[in-house]
Amino acid sequence: MDYIDVIEGKLVSAFIVPDMDAYSVNPRDHDTPSIMAFADNVHRQYGAGDQGTHMNGWKTCDACEGDGYAARDSLGGHGMCAKCEGDGELEISVMESLRRAGAVVLPLRYSDYGSSGSQVYVSDDDDANGYIWVDGSAVEREWNGDREAAERYLTIEVEEYSRWLSGEVYGVVVTENDEDGEPDEHGADVTSCFGFIGWEYARGDAAREMLADGEAIVAQERDEARHWAERDTVTI
Repeated sequence: MDYIDVIEGKLVSAFIVPDMDAYSVNPRDHDTPSIMAFADNVHRQYGAGDQGTHMNGWKTCDACEGDGYAARDSLGGHGMCAKCEGDGELEISVMESLRRAGAVVLPLRYSDYGSSGSQVYVSDDDDANGYIWVDGSAVEREWNGDREAAERYLTIEVEEYSRWLSGEVYGVVVTENDEDGEPDEHGADVTSCFGFIGWEYARGDAAREMLADGEAIVAQERDEARHWAERDTVTI
């Protein structure tokens, strides 16, 4: 077993191992109220996020109020609006567009480091090549309108996605200790689980819970074996 670390128990030990099928546990496949979108070229090249998006939105021109023409001149004619050049709309960032619609949104930067993996982090709007957001109705439904709570949730999702991208996905394999009570990577398998994202979580809560489950399983098996041995009954 190619393990990274081990947590020792009385009857069993929990070995933390790399998850060789990490890409099957993409956190963006989970049910979530958020949407993560990157610029079309980033999404096409790396498959990043949930979808691709044009990186700009639009708003009605405040100079001409959307009709594309300036106010009447002294001769009573109309001229093309100089601010929007007759389009009636002004290009704005996705972030501003989403916020105008009531969404809670964070600008993101996707960076690829080749063989070292990729990373996503919250960036400045000017440096962003993607966004994550929840719309206004989801903020009301999931967080009772608490926009700060929604933003904290989005930050956690970004951190989890970035860990997954960088390959921080692990499994925990629990085996019985040897006759001396020492960890034995080749001992009898008791239980195992994979798909834990993030080293701190895998090495912490996940491994401790798996270790406790393994201890309980082996203790019960040994109690049962003792019970039937005392009655000269062999269990199969």
